[in-house]
Amino acid sequence: MSANLCWKPADKDYKTLPDALKFILRDKQGLTSEKDLYGRERLGYLRGLVDAGVEGAQELIDAIVKHEHVEIWLEY
Repeated sequence: MSANLCWKPADKDYKTLPDALKFILRDKQGLTSEKDLYGRERLGYLRGLVDAGVEGAQELIDAIVKHEHVEIWLEY
């Protein structure tokens, strides 16, 4: 079954992120279709993903820096 990795700041329209990041966050962080709040406490992990060349990780970091917290989830 196909799913999109989505994110949004509170009360905004969502955007999607690349599959590579979706698979890592699903498999390593337990991300599901339930909305999960990502904030600055996750930046270290995400920076490691940037260093590993995972597409979309920098975009998610930029969103967290701009909005403080973003909701992310898998949409089926």
